[in-house]
Formats: sequence, structure tokens, C-alpha cells
Amino acid sequence: VEAQDLGSTDLWRVAPSVISTKLGLGECHDDAIVLTAPAVPVPSLDLALVMDVTGSMEDEIEQVRAEATALVERVQLLVPDTRFAVVSLADYAEVQFADRLRDIVGNAVQFGRPGDSPWQLEQPFTADAALVQSAVNRIVLLHGGDNPEAYLRALDEAARLEWRPDARRIILLFGDSEPHTPDPGRDATVDTADDLETQTVLQRLNDQGIRVIAVQAQTTTDIDFYRNLADSTGGQWYALVDAADSVTAIGNLVEQDVALLRQLTLRPAIGYSRWVT
Repeated sequence: VEAQDLGSTDLWRVAPSVISTKLGLGECHDDAIVLTAPAVPVPSLDLALVMDVTGSMEDEIEQVRAEATALVERVQLLVPDTRFAVVSLADYAEVQFADRLRDIVGNAVQFGRPGDSPWQLEQPFTADAALVQSAVNRIVLLHGGDNPEAYLRALDEAARLEWRPDARRIILLFGDSEPHTPDPGRDATVDTADDLETQTVLQRLNDQGIRVIAVQAQTTTDIDFYRNLADSTGGQWYALVDAADSVTAIGNLVEQDVALLRQLTLRPAIGYSRWVT
């Protein structure tokens, strides 16, 4: 048994390092292997900040804007090889239906308001704190229109970003509302093949190995959406009471996640797979 591809070997320990036994026909030998890992067993991290930028999130966005650089530096102190992406979300300025362009009384169907966008990639993955800060500084608060917003669309698009294959993948969703279900999808048309349901998006996230840390701001109502996102992807859910605590809460949640060894795979050496369970 050897500790291979585990980063710095002076921090990782496997005991016993060798298991030797003599077996007769049909006999078995059971043994325990102890892995001692460093405090942060994550060699690399890709973290996408997906933020609701509608008007009700103004105070929280201001806190992120004021402390974005400090957040990047805090996380990179834990995991030096960390990249950040920034995604904003609001809602569709106008949607269509597959069999009509207007509602039953002839009005154009608006989820949001003119100028709104269901999602926007403000900054692709980067390790540069200055670029992350600039992306957050550029964010303009949008209207959002009705209460549900384009959370599913933003999460689906974030899952399609250029994630590194060997990095821990986290989406940090920061919002205070709930999703359209179904979401109109890329064609902005309801009742077509690309409509997004919660389960569809959860499946994409899990297929990509992405966990969601869901921060629910202004928790005046109980929205199961955030808990479900976290529970279904192996992430975390947090109810934010005070906007002033926004960045501290985000940093604490990320710190908790990167302290956990999520998956350990033991592979027998070539030629021994028939003998080892």
C-alpha cells in the first residue's frame, strides 16, 4: 500500500505501508489501513461565485464588493491553487411560449424587466484577485421583476464552465429568492425541450462533480430550494441573517468544505486485483 498522487508526501501518511501475509487455499486476511491527511487535503480548487444581483440583494452585494479581494486571499491561503469565477443572475426580460408569444390577455410575458438578464459570466476562472475584484465591482443591480428568478439557468450555465478535471469543484450560490420551475432555458421559451427543472440541473451538477454551498440571504421565509441544492450535491446550506456577515460566512463555509476528504480510492497494484477486495 503506497500513498500515491496525494500531493506533498511529507503531509500524507499511510500505515501500514506494507501488508504481508501468507494464505492457504481459500483463506482470507483482514487488515485496517489508516490514512493521515493534512488539515486541508485539497490540492486544487475551482470556486464559482453565482450571485443574485436583483435589488433585494443590494446590501449583500455591497459587502461582497467591499471584501472580494480579502475573500480570494483567505481561500488561497487555505488552498494556494484556487481559481475563482464570477456569475451574476437576475431574470429573463421577456419569455415566449412554444405555441404563442403572449399571454391569454395578449400581453407580452415578462419574468423580469427590460435590461434584465438570466445570467452573465462576469469573470471566467482566474487566480488573480484583482480580476475577481474588478468583476464584482462591475456588477449592476437589476430588477428581477417577479419573485422567482433564473437560478436554474445560472446554475446550469455555471456547471458548463471550464472546470479543471482534478480540482475540487464548488458553486457558491448567493441569493434570497427561488427559481422558476420550469425555467425557460437557453431559448427563453416555455414548454420546449430545453426547459430546466430542478432535478435536471441537480443531475448535471452531480455528473460534473460539483457541490453547491447555498447561502440563503434575508431568511424571512423558509425556501427548501437552498437546502435541497446543498443536500443533493453533498454541499452545505447556510441561512444568512445579517448582510454584514456575508463574506465572513462565505469564507467559513469554504474553509469547512476544503477541510474534508470527500473521496478516497484504494487501488491494488497491477497483478493483485484478483486478491484484494
